[in-house]
Amino acid sequence: MTEQVKAVIEAAYERIAEITPLSVDTVTREAVLHTIDMLDQGKIRVAEKVNGEWVVNQWVKKAVLLYFRINENVTTSVPGNMYYDKVDLKYSSYTAEDFKRDGVRAVPGCVVRKGAYISKDVVLMPSFVNIGGYVGEALVRSGIGSFDLIDDDKICLTNLNRQIIATFDTVGQYKTDVRRSRVRQKEPPAFYEMQYLR
Repeated sequence: MTEQVKAVIEAAYERIAEITPLSVDTVTREAVLHTIDMLDQGKIRVAEKVNGEWVVNQWVKKAVLLYFRINENVTTSVPGNMYYDKVDLKYSSYTAEDFKRDGVRAVPGCVVRKGAYISKDVVLMPSFVNIGGYVGEALVRSGIGSFDLIDDDKICLTNLNRQIIATFDTVGQYKTDVRRSRVRQKEPPAFYEMQYLR
């Protein structure tokens, strides 16, 4: 099944500029939605460590980009807030039983988009977990410890008002380099391994 889905995603990505919510064909839509569901359940990842090296699953990344093309923005109501986005919130229809089943605790102020896998025993503090994000049990149980942060983005001016690492001095630098530097300055109790893929 995955190879068929992968082939559909790869073919659709070649014509991504032509794809809209109204023009997308059923096969492409189903392949994209299936991929997002697999991401949401933690069955696949956009990037994963294979034999000690980080590998980006390009077809999964392409499916995420196609997901934005096949969906219209819709409003999402959360008590005290309203959103207008193309990606559903993961927990928008969750009940207490759903949270118990998944073994996840979500405190006020956390936002998780559909397509982000949250593993058992995670406590989501005020945060934003994007589509394709993966929060692992090992990270939570380790008391932070060593982890890999994958981000091929550089700090730009638009980050200044919304990201703590963004300053005029850090504009143009890779976000992972700035984070690594900040962590080392604070002399953390654990070793932090951060790397980025480009």
